[in-house]
Amino acid sequence: MKILAPKGSTYCSEFMTSIPFGIVNKGVCGCGMSSIALENDLPTIIAVPNVEIILNKVGQYPNNRRAESIVGVYEGVDVAATIEPYLATTAVPKIMVTYDSFPKLLRYINNDWHIVVDEFSDLLDVYNYRGIAVRRLLACLKRFTNVSYISATPIKPEYYPDELVGLDYTEIEWQDIAKCMIVRQPSSHPYKAAAVLIARYIMAGEEGIPMPNGHNSKAALIFINSVTAIKQLINKTKLRPDQVRIICADKKENRDKLGKKYKIQTALDPEPLITFVTCKSFKGSDYYSEAGTVYIISNTHNLNTLVSIDTDAVQIAGRIRTLSNPFRQVIFHIYNTDPSLMSKEDFTAQVNKKIKTTEALLSGFSRLVTPEEKASQINLYKTQKEDAKDDHYVMLDHINKPFFNYYLIKNDWRRWETSHAVYTEGAGVVQGYRDAGFEVSTSDHVPATKFSKEFLHYLTTMDFKDKCIQYIEKKEDVDQYFSTFAPDIQAAYALLGAKKMKALSLNPTRIRQALEDLDPYVQTKLELAVLQTFQAEQFYSLKEIKTQLQTMYDGFSMYKKAKATDLSQWFTINQKKVNTANGLYLTAV
Repeated sequence: MKILAPKGSTYCSEFMTSIPFGIVNKGVCGCGMSSIALENDLPTIIAVPNVEIILNKVGQYPNNRRAESIVGVYEGVDVAATIEPYLATTAVPKIMVTYDSFPKLLRYINNDWHIVVDEFSDLLDVYNYRGIAVRRLLACLKRFTNVSYISATPIKPEYYPDELVGLDYTEIEWQDIAKCMIVRQPSSHPYKAAAVLIARYIMAGEEGIPMPNGHNSKAALIFINSVTAIKQLINKTKLRPDQVRIICADKKENRDKLGKKYKIQTALDPEPLITFVTCKSFKGSDYYSEAGTVYIISNTHNLNTLVSIDTDAVQIAGRIRTLSNPFRQVIFHIYNTDPSLMSKEDFTAQVNKKIKTTEALLSGFSRLVTPEEKASQINLYKTQKEDAKDDHYVMLDHINKPFFNYYLIKNDWRRWETSHAVYTEGAGVVQGYRDAGFEVSTSDHVPATKFSKEFLHYLTTMDFKDKCIQYIEKKEDVDQYFSTFAPDIQAAYALLGAKKMKALSLNPTRIRQALEDLDPYVQTKLELAVLQTFQAEQFYSLKEIKTQLQTMYDGFSMYKKAKATDLSQWFTINQKKVNTANGLYLTAV
């Protein structure tokens, strides 16, 4: 069945008051279908993939559309203490729940409730590591009549779980919907390009970056599915905690990676200069930004960052909900490609190998006799690391009995289609976006009112002259950042000054020659830096010495490779070994 949205309509609430049962293709993100579920007069439960979506939605109510609150149920919530008083005092209850916690609500609801599974494409996306929760959810939902599976990016029917096969299908057909433009920047080093992009925002300051449509971008929302990469970019660009918001899964592993200075936040926290978002918030969370611009960073060397164009990218395109945002309909995607990614033939062979491994594991389990033997084998599986589980399709059922989960084969193929198959070459990325309904900017030369690859290239690259100009113009604001980003320019400014640098046409060769002419002064500065960094009567590893010296040489534009023995100019050195580290013990000359 198709529902034709009236011309000029933006939200489902303009022509719908309830959500059809079965599978519902919303057609576009940000159309407010989940808002219908939260604001109509039906008692409703909305099941979502993660806590972030719940916190994001719960934080928006009550409002002028719904006077009553909504509640969230997830790990750590006392269900009885939360739900019982809520149901007793709320006329039209609305509950949001994670997939894992849905069974906790069964005692409080009946068949009159409307169950909405939001962004149901996640059922497949998360199946490989949350299969038990997904299977339990689908089994529970079979008890109810009024169930809707909604998504703007429904998965292909061939990838449906068995529980969804044969359900009614409804599609919303929108008229006159403006396509989101994708501006691509293939880069051999996506993270380096991202660092330069962040540098542009740091140096632009409150004024923001002038964009081709006549507006200034004053914030960047960077979607990158790697907390490790996020921390690397923070370190590289010297982002202060007040300049950054990190939205990722709030778990110890991620907190440890980020360190004590940088906190995990939510989409409802105030928007800073730079926002990093992992897949935890690719779907479902709303971002309100007056002048923020969306960037996606993908790196084939980290497959977790390869955004699925038919689902993730479409969802990301609908994250900014501020209608007045002049960049709402544009996404910049920085990525690399890798022809060595697995071909269809190679992947078929890998799947077949995993099938044989699965059959062997189950055959071995069937030959176990005693309960102790079986318990030992099951415990071995439970404690297996996630990457080891990728070698087979064995899962445990509700009574901890191993079985062949054939659905994991579908999941593998889905992952291959949206990563290896797309990012093997640039043409795959372009076609993927076109198939998903995006407008793709492919020409370097387009009208001034449009965005182009040429402009994104400017945002993500910065030559020596450009860096000099940025530093001279904004020295007070970027001094700390340039100590890492371009220490040679910082040193040149300190020794030559802006007037002399400009007289040399900001030419790197001429500036470096001028610095060599000041060699005695540089040597004095170097000696001071060395004596401040290294102390007599101390041991330093060879690696530490070379790293520190090279930083100094680079900072003073000295074209010299650091050696630990260089310290003999200022200290008496004696080679020693402390624990397993080779190094030098320094004494005063």
